[in-house]
Amino acid sequence: MARRHKTYRFPTIPRLKSSGGDASPPEQLATLSYYSFQRRRRDRARRRGAKPRILSFTGYGSPRWVRIFSRVLLVNPEWTEAEHMTQILRDGVRGWQNFVSPPIAYAKVEIEVNGTRHRVRADRNGVVDARIETELTPGWSTVTLHVEGADSTSQDVLIIDDTVQRGVICDVDDTVWVTALPRPLTAAWNSFLLDEHARRPVSGMPVMLNRLAELDAGTPVFYVSTGPWNVAHTLTRFMTRHLFPLGPMLLTSWGPTEDRWFRSGMAHKVDALARLAADFPHLTWQLIGDDGQHDPEIYTDFARHHPGRVEAIAIRQLSTTEALLAGGRADATQGATPGIPWAYGPDGAALSFQLENLGMLPPREHAPLTWPQSVTSEEQVTVAELRADYPQFTQDVPNDPQERT
Repeated sequence: MARRHKTYRFPTIPRLKSSGGDASPPEQLATLSYYSFQRRRRDRARRRGAKPRILSFTGYGSPRWVRIFSRVLLVNPEWTEAEHMTQILRDGVRGWQNFVSPPIAYAKVEIEVNGTRHRVRADRNGVVDARIETELTPGWSTVTLHVEGADSTSQDVLIIDDTVQRGVICDVDDTVWVTALPRPLTAAWNSFLLDEHARRPVSGMPVMLNRLAELDAGTPVFYVSTGPWNVAHTLTRFMTRHLFPLGPMLLTSWGPTEDRWFRSGMAHKVDALARLAADFPHLTWQLIGDDGQHDPEIYTDFARHHPGRVEAIAIRQLSTTEALLAGGRADATQGATPGIPWAYGPDGAALSFQLENLGMLPPREHAPLTWPQSVTSEEQVTVAELRADYPQFTQDVPNDPQERT
C-alpha cells in the first residue's frame, strides 16, 4: 500500500518578522515569492478554462514494490486533443512549451496497480514520487494514474528481478545529448528555444549503452539528470529517435528551496545514486558521466561509500569547445578509487574500446576505423575564434593540444 501523506495547504506569504530591522533571509523570500507566483499562474489558468492533466514518466521497482513518477499540470483543453498533439510532435516541440503550463500543487493522484487504487499527493511543484508496495512480474509492467477532472493515463514501469546482478547509471547532459548546461545562456537556449529535433546525441553513446545493457538479461539503465521534469517527455522522445536503451529517468524540479536561491544539481545526483543503491542492494553498478560538471567527484564518493558495488566508471571527455561552454573540466579522480577501472574518451566509441580493453565489454570481431586527424580542424578554428572573441572566458584553456589531453 502507498505511504501515508500529510494533508498540505499551499503556503501563503506570511508577514516578515522584524528584529532590529532585519527581514527574513533572502532565500526564504525567494521561495515564498516563487510559489506565490505559481499560485497566481494557476488562478489565471483556471479562469481561462484550463483543465488538469497528468503526465506520466517511466517508473521502476522490484517484484515487491514500484516507484511512480508523474507531474500534474493545468493545460488548455485543446492541448489534450489527439490531433493537436500529433501536429505538435510532427512539427517539433520547442523547449519553452514544456514550461508554460502551471503545476497543480499537492494534487490528489490515484495510482492503480493490480486492480487496487492507492491515493498519493503531488508535491508543491505538482510532481509525484511515490513508492507503493505491491506484487509485479519482472520486466515491463503498466500502471494507471487518475486525477479528478483529467483523463487517466498509463505508465510503464521497469520491474527488476532479484536475480539481476548489474545496472547502469548514466548522466544525461553532455553524456547522452550535447547541452553544455552549466553556462546560464547556453542552458536557456537548450532548455527553452531549441527545437527538440535539433538536439544532437553524443556520438557512439547509444551503441555503448546498448552493449552494456545487453551484457546480462534484464540489466537496467537509469538516467540521472539535473534537468527538470518539464523536459522528461522531450528526453524520452529524443532517446527513442536515437535508439538509446529505454530506462527510468531521475530528474528534478526547478525553483528555489527553503535555504537556497537555486536547487543543487550535485545534491540531486548524490541523492539519486544513494537511493538506487538502497533500492537495489544486490546490484553492482557501471557509472557513465562526463568531465564537464561533477560526475567524477560524485562517482568517486559513491564508490567510497559503497565498496564492492561499482564495477567500472566511464567518463566522456568534453571537446575543447564544449569545455569552454561548460565552464571548464572536472579534475581527474580515477586514482582515488583503487581497484575500480576508469575509462576516459571523447565519445561512446572511444569509451567502448577502453571498456573492451578493461574486460568490461566483450571485444568486437571487427574493430572500426578511427577518424583522421583532419576531421578535428573545424573544431580548432572554432576554438581560435572563441579565444579571440571571449578572452575573459578562455584564459585557462591551453594553447598546445597535447596539454588539453
